[in-house]
Amino acid sequence: MTLFVKQLPSLFNGVSQQPATLRLPSQCEEAINCSFSVLDGFSKRPPTEHVAVIDSDIPDDAKIHILNRDVLNRFTVVITDGDLKVFDMTGAEKFVSFPSGKAYLANETPRNGFACVSVADYTFIVNKSKTVAMKEVGDDLIAQPATYWWLNRSAIGGESGIAAQRQYTTNPAGSTFRGNSTSLDQLAKDVTNPHEGDVWKVGSGQGGKFTGYYVRYTGGAFQETVLPGLRNLIDATTMPHALVNMGDDTFSFGPFSWAPRHVGDEDSNKNPTFVGRKINDVFFNKNRLSFVSDENVIESNTGDFGNFYRLTITDILADQVIDISPSTNKVSVLNFAVPFSGGVMLFSDQTQFYLGSSDKITSSVSVSADVATEYTCSTEAKPAALGTDLYFASEAGQYSVVWEYFVSPDNVSKDASDVTKHVPSYVLGPVTRMIPSSNYDSLFLLTGTARNRIYNYKFYWQGDTKAQSAWGYWSLDDAAVTLDGEVMDKYLYLLVKRPTDVSIERISLQPNSTPDGSPFEVFLDRRAAIQGTYLPGEDKTEFVFPYAVDHSLVRLVHGHEFTDSEGALIDVGSYTFPEARVVKVTGDHSAGIVYGGHSYTMKYTFSEQFVTDSQGTAINTGRTQVRSFTLYYVKSAFFRTVIDSYGDGSNVDDVAVDVGRLADFTGKVTGQTNVIIGKPVFSSGAYTFQVYGPADTAKVSIINDSHVQSTIQKAEVELFYFNRAKVR
Repeated sequence: MTLFVKQLPSLFNGVSQQPATLRLPSQCEEAINCSFSVLDGFSKRPPTEHVAVIDSDIPDDAKIHILNRDVLNRFTVVITDGDLKVFDMTGAEKFVSFPSGKAYLANETPRNGFACVSVADYTFIVNKSKTVAMKEVGDDLIAQPATYWWLNRSAIGGESGIAAQRQYTTNPAGSTFRGNSTSLDQLAKDVTNPHEGDVWKVGSGQGGKFTGYYVRYTGGAFQETVLPGLRNLIDATTMPHALVNMGDDTFSFGPFSWAPRHVGDEDSNKNPTFVGRKINDVFFNKNRLSFVSDENVIESNTGDFGNFYRLTITDILADQVIDISPSTNKVSVLNFAVPFSGGVMLFSDQTQFYLGSSDKITSSVSVSADVATEYTCSTEAKPAALGTDLYFASEAGQYSVVWEYFVSPDNVSKDASDVTKHVPSYVLGPVTRMIPSSNYDSLFLLTGTARNRIYNYKFYWQGDTKAQSAWGYWSLDDAAVTLDGEVMDKYLYLLVKRPTDVSIERISLQPNSTPDGSPFEVFLDRRAAIQGTYLPGEDKTEFVFPYAVDHSLVRLVHGHEFTDSEGALIDVGSYTFPEARVVKVTGDHSAGIVYGGHSYTMKYTFSEQFVTDSQGTAINTGRTQVRSFTLYYVKSAFFRTVIDSYGDGSNVDDVAVDVGRLADFTGKVTGQTNVIIGKPVFSSGAYTFQVYGPADTAKVSIINDSHVQSTIQKAEVELFYFNRAKVR
C-alpha cells in the first residue's frame, strides 16, 4: 500500500464528460449553479434579483425582443400569434396603436417565425411566413397611406413622423412611352416639340452590356425615369413592419413605406430578390437595412433604409442596393445573418459564408459572399458574435453542439472549433437562444428542452491559448420557464415564466457584487429588498413580497441595518403564509431592510481521482482508495460535503461546514442544514474531511443550499494505492 498526495491546483474549468483519466485537474463531473473564475476557482452563482412582475400572461412560444435604446429606454417586446405587446422594465404595459391592424402578426410559431432588429426608435419586425408581393400597375402613382412609416439617415436619433410628405415620392402620372434614341443629345435634336410626360429610351443602340435608360420630359427638361406600365411598388402589407417608439411612452405598429422603382425597367433595375419569396432574417449593416431571403442577401441603399432599387441606370453608385447570392454550387437557403469582423456572416443549415468587400467601401461591385466553413447549423438559434469570435449551434440527437468561429490575426485562416467537444451530451435539447457577454467572456444558452436551465460557457484567453473553457448550467426552480434573456450593462436580464406570474429578473455578472449597503452577497433567487411591518398584537412581522412566494423555498435574511444580526436567516420554522404574497414571521424584524427570495442549491461534484506515474500518466492497474480531501476556501461562510462512498447511494455522509466556526464544528448533520440563525462569519482557510471509498466509485460533492457564499479555489486528495501485481 502506498499513500499518494494529489494536488488539484485550480478548479475553474467546469464540467468534462471525457474519461476521468483524460480530464484536466481543473475539470469536474458536475457543476450546477456554479460560477467559474481563473482567480477564485468555483463559487455559488450570483442570485437572480427581482426587477418586476409583468401583469400579463405570455405564451411559452412567444417571440421576445429586448429593445435597448439607452439606459433610460429599455423595453420588452412580446410577439404572439396575431398580437404584440410592449412592457417597460417596471413590468408596466405600454400603449401600442395599430392604425393598419394586426394582420401581419399572424404566425402559428411566433418564437421561430419572427425576426427583429432595432434601429434607433424603429424596430423592424419580419414575419417569416409572409411572401413578399408587388402592387398592381399604377399603384406607384398613388401616395401611400399616411400611416405608413418612413425612416432615412436624417431621422436616426432625431425626429420621426408619419406624415405623407415624409414618405417616398410617387412616380409621376400621365407618362407615355414614345420610342428610342441613341443618345440624349440626339433626342434633343430629333424631338423639337416634346409634350409633358413623354418618355423615351436612351442609349439602347450603343451595343455592349448597356441597354439604355429612360428619360421623361418634365418642366422643360429631360429627367431619368421609369418605363411606364410596370408594377413598381412593393406591397407594404407583405413586407416587414415597423414598431416605432413615439417618444411619449407609447408605440405604434404598422407597415413601412418602401420606395417604388423610379428609374429603368424590370431588366435594368430588377425587383429585389425577396419579391415572391419569404424573408428569413433582418439585420443592420454599415448604415444599410438588410434582409436574407432564400439564397440571397439584399441590402438597402446606404442611409436609405426603405429603398431596394437603383437610383440611376447611368452609373454604378457605391451606395446603391446590394443583392447577392453566395459563391457555391450547392443550394444554400440562408437562415441568419450576423455582422462580424468587418463583414457579415451568413448561415445556411450546412454552410457558413462570409460577406465582405475587397475595398474599404462596400459596394455592389466589390462585395462577395464566399464559403467560410461547412458545418451543420441550427435553424432555431441565431448565432451570436462575442468579441473576436462568433458562436453558432447545431443539433446532435437530443443534445446540441456549440461551434466557435474565429478568424486568425492575419485574416487568412478562418475555421470553427467545437467548444462542446469535451461535453458532447451536456447541452440538452435544441438551442433556442444564444446570449453573448463580451465584457465577461461568457456565452449563455437557452434550450427548448431544459427550459429552467441557463447553460453557461465561460472562457479566458491567455495570449493565443485558451486557459479556460468551462461549461456548467444555472438552474432556476423546477416550475420556471426562461423565455428569453439579454446582457445589458453588468447584468444578465431574464424573462421568466412561472405558474403564478411572468417576471423580469437579473443576475449581476460583476465579480464580488453585493446588494446596496451590504458588505456581502445574499444568495436568494428572485431577491427583493423588503421592509417588514411589526404587528404588536400578534408579535409577528409581516413581509409583503412583489410576487407570489413558493412556501418551500422562501427565505428572509436580515439586511445591513440589523447591526448585530446582519446576514442572519430568520427562523424558517416561524413562517406562515396568510396570502400568496405575504409572509409572517415570529418577533419584531422591522428595524430595517430584509432580503427575501427563494433558496437555490449549488452542487459541484469532483471527477474520479486516480494516481499517476512520474510522467503524469494514469495508472490503471491495482486498486485505489480515496482517503481524504482538503478544500482550500476563501471568503466563505458555509458549504456541505456529501460523500457517496460507493456511488450508489448506499453509504452517504452529509457534512455541514460552518467555516466561520470550524473550531466549534464537531459532527455530521443530516437533513435540513441551511438554517443559519446567527450572523454568518466569513473566512479563508483549509478544511479536511475523510472519504475512505474506492476511487472508481466514490462521489464527492460540495453543496451550498444556504444564502451565504462559498468559494473553493483548489483541493488536495490523499489516495491509497494497492498494487495487485505484487503477489507473493
